[in-house]
Amino acid sequence: MNSFRLPVFGVWIFAAIAMASGSVTGQQTSEVKTRLATDQEILQFYCGDQWPEELNKYPELLAEVLRAGPLSDRARYAPSMANLAAIVAVDSQAVTEVQRQRTAVAVALEFSSDYIQRGPTEAAERYVWYRDAQIQRKLHPSFDRLQSWERRFVVNLPWHHGGGSNKDLDWLNANVKLPAIEYTGACWQAPYRDSNPFGESVQEPLYYVPFEEFLGPYQMRREVGAVCGGLSHYGAAAARANGIGALTMGEPGHCAYAVRVDGKWIPSYSLSQQRWAHQFIFDSPWAYIELQELALSDIESNLKAARLSGTAAILAERDPREAAQVAIQACRIQPQNPLLWKQRLQLLQAGHLDQPGAWWEQARQLGKALAGFPSVVVDLVHSLEQKAPVLDDPQQRGRIMAAALENSMGADAPLAPATDWKETFNKTYQFCGDERALQIRVCQAAAEEILKGREGQHFLEDALERFSEQSDLISQLMVAAEKGLRSQASGSKETEVGKARSQLAQTLVRSAAERRDCEAFQKFSKFLTEPVSANLKGVKNPFGGQLLSTKGSIRFSSTSSWDQPAGHASVLAISGGKFHTGNGEHEWAEITLPRIAKLSGIIIDNEEGHRDRAVPLKVEVSPDGEHWETVFLTDKAELQWQIDLRAQQPVARFVRVVGSEGRNDFLHLRRILVFGKPQA
Repeated sequence: MNSFRLPVFGVWIFAAIAMASGSVTGQQTSEVKTRLATDQEILQFYCGDQWPEELNKYPELLAEVLRAGPLSDRARYAPSMANLAAIVAVDSQAVTEVQRQRTAVAVALEFSSDYIQRGPTEAAERYVWYRDAQIQRKLHPSFDRLQSWERRFVVNLPWHHGGGSNKDLDWLNANVKLPAIEYTGACWQAPYRDSNPFGESVQEPLYYVPFEEFLGPYQMRREVGAVCGGLSHYGAAAARANGIGALTMGEPGHCAYAVRVDGKWIPSYSLSQQRWAHQFIFDSPWAYIELQELALSDIESNLKAARLSGTAAILAERDPREAAQVAIQACRIQPQNPLLWKQRLQLLQAGHLDQPGAWWEQARQLGKALAGFPSVVVDLVHSLEQKAPVLDDPQQRGRIMAAALENSMGADAPLAPATDWKETFNKTYQFCGDERALQIRVCQAAAEEILKGREGQHFLEDALERFSEQSDLISQLMVAAEKGLRSQASGSKETEVGKARSQLAQTLVRSAAERRDCEAFQKFSKFLTEPVSANLKGVKNPFGGQLLSTKGSIRFSSTSSWDQPAGHASVLAISGGKFHTGNGEHEWAEITLPRIAKLSGIIIDNEEGHRDRAVPLKVEVSPDGEHWETVFLTDKAELQWQIDLRAQQPVARFVRVVGSEGRNDFLHLRRILVFGKPQA
C-alpha cells in the first residue's frame, strides 16, 4: 500500500543512517572499543554486596553461568550464586567436570526463580540427586547431551498442592519409565476425577487429606485422581524426574503442560493456542518459549552476548550512549534474544536518541531479527516509555510500531508460534494513542507488506473487525489483500505457503459475504485452494429468466468445524458446493444477488444424509435486506425443492433460506440456484 504511505505520517525519513551495520548516530560499531568486563565483574555487578567471594577462583564455572542463558530478573542472580556456592561446597568436581558443571549451574539458576524459590541447602540436595541419578543411569540417555540452559527445564519439579521434593523424584523415577515422546501422555496415568471416594471436591482442601499419611503427592494423583492442574503437573514432573525437559502452562480456564523432545516443545493436554508457561527464560507467553530454542542454541554465542550485555549494564549509568553501542553488538551476536533487544532499546532511550529516522530503523531491524514472532516484537516496542525525545509524539510511535510489525509479519517471515493475536493487535494500536485516525494510518502503513506474509489473515481479521465502519480503509485492505494473494505462489493447500494463501482467501471471502459484496466474494473465492464441489448434475431451468446466483455472494447465520469456505461460492453454481452452520433454532443462508431482480424461481438441493435437518424450511426474499417476505414454507424433507415464483414475481436482491424453523438443528445444503430477470 505504498501509494498512501507518505500521507500517513508526513515524510518518512530514509536518512543515510548506518544502522544496518550497527550504528546509532552514523558512527560505525563493527568493533567494540570498550574493554569488556570479566565474567566475575559482570556477575558481581548483578549480585551487588551479596556476591559469594569463594566463587572468584572458578572462572570456568562463572563462564558456564553466562552460557546458561539469562535470568529475566537480575535480582535473581544473588540467590543463584549463593546456590552455586553451596553446590560447589558439597562437590568440588562441579567446577571442572562438564556434566556436573551443567547440572550445578542449572540447579543454581532455577532454584532462585519465581517459579519455585528454594535456598542453598535444597539446591545442593537437588544437585546431588541429579548427579547421582545420572551416574547410576537412572535418567533418559538424552540428558547427557543437554546444555546447562536446557537442564534448567529438568531440575526444578513442578509444584502443585505439595510435592517437589527429592523423595517425589525417587517415586516418579522408579514408577514412570517411558520413551521420551510418551511423556506427552504421562498425565493420563492419573485419572480425571472431580471428587474423591468420600465425595470431597477436588476444589476443596479435603480432597487429598484422607490419603496424605499413606501416599506421596504424585502417587495420590495417580491413585486418587486430579483435574487438569494435577494431571499436567504429574505429566511434567514424571518427565523431569527422568531427565526430560518439561514445563506446565496456563491456558484460558485450563492447565496444560509441554515436553521437550529433541529440541522441540510438544504441547500436551493442551486445549488452546493461548499459552503461558509457568517456567521460562525470556517470558511466559508461548512465543517466547519457541524463541528461546532459536536464540540459545549456540552456547558460545550465549557467552559472547552475555559478556556484551553485562558490560553494557555496567556502563549504563556512566555512559548510556556507549552502553547502547555495546548492547547493539550483543544483538548482532544473538539477534533473536528479546532480553538483549529490550536492553538495547532502553539504553537508546536513556542515551536520548533524538532522530526519528534512527528509531524507525531500529524498529525495522527489530522486526527483521524477530521475524515470525510479531507478538514479541510488539511487546518490546510497547514496553518503550512514551517520552521525549521522539516517543512522546503519537505519530512517531505509530511510524515505529508499523515498521516493526510489517517486518516481523511480512513476506519473508515464517509462521508464528501459538499467539494471542487479539492481545498483540490491541497493544499495537494502544501504543499509538487513542486517536482513531492515527490507528487507521498505522493499519494502512503496515497492511500491504503484512498481507503478503503467512500470517496475514490474522491481521486482516482484526482490522476488519476493529475498523468495520471505515469503508475507505476496508476498500484499501481489499486491494492490498488481493496483491498479497497474487504475490503468494499457488499450490497445494498442504504446503506452508498454500495454507497461508488459503487462510487469507477464506478471511476475504467471509468478509466480502458479510459486507454483501458480490464482486469481492466471487473474486476472492477463485483464490481458494482446491474449491469444494458437490459435483451435482446440471439442471434445466424450468422457470425462465437468467441464473442470477452464480455472480452473487452467500453468508450464514453461524459456522461450525464442518464448514468449508472453499465450497461456499459453488453452492450458488450448477456444480453445487457445501456449507455447514452451527446448531441453532433459526439457522439460515442468505444470498445477495448482484442487483435487484424480478425472481422467477429457486432450486434448493438438500444433503443426501440428514435430510430432515433442513425442515421446516422457509424461503424469504427482500429488496433491501431489511424487510422480508416469505415466499415458500414446507415441512417435507426432499432431496430437491423447486420453488416456482412465476406467479408471484417478487422483486428482490436478497434471498434467505431458513432451516429447522422452531427447533435447534444444523443447516447444510448443497445448492441454491436463483433464477429471474435483473431490473434496470
